[in-house]
Amino acid sequence: MSLQTVVYFCGAYLCGMLMGQHYTAVQTAITRNTLNLFLLVVATSAAIFALYANGYKSTNLLSYTESLFYLQKLAITALVLHTFLCLEGGLPKLLHTLGDYAFAIYFLHLVFIFLLAQLLVAPLQANLHSGWMFAGGLAVMLGSAALTLGASALLKRLLGKYSRMIIGS
Repeated sequence: MSLQTVVYFCGAYLCGMLMGQHYTAVQTAITRNTLNLFLLVVATSAAIFALYANGYKSTNLLSYTESLFYLQKLAITALVLHTFLCLEGGLPKLLHTLGDYAFAIYFLHLVFIFLLAQLLVAPLQANLHSGWMFAGGLAVMLGSAALTLGASALLKRLLGKYSRMIIGS
């Protein structure tokens, strides 16, 4: 755990808290700026690609690629939120459940990502084909989401009224 990692995740956490505190204003701003947000996703994606294609390696505390990824993720998050708002009445129950456990998932998911990724290291190193890498990444993502949700629900059940203080759910 580095200082850069703490700053990175504290920024995302603070942004989420502020967005939740000013939810109606955020919804309005996102709706007014969906095209700009889409263009920001395209521009940051192109810039990230260009940096990697030209062999950019960060040597400073501030990484251009990490900063661009941050902006890209924020813009994508805003667009996903906008899409969910447009489809709010027809969203699957699973998304509501994920929302209920979002705080716990945010803090626990890395444990399961690390564990599942360790299981796939040897098989993926034996076959470095991009299709297998994609499938492995997808398996880690889906598996860690399912395991994190299951662990969060189990902890909530075991801890009862104290679960909110410990896992935030």
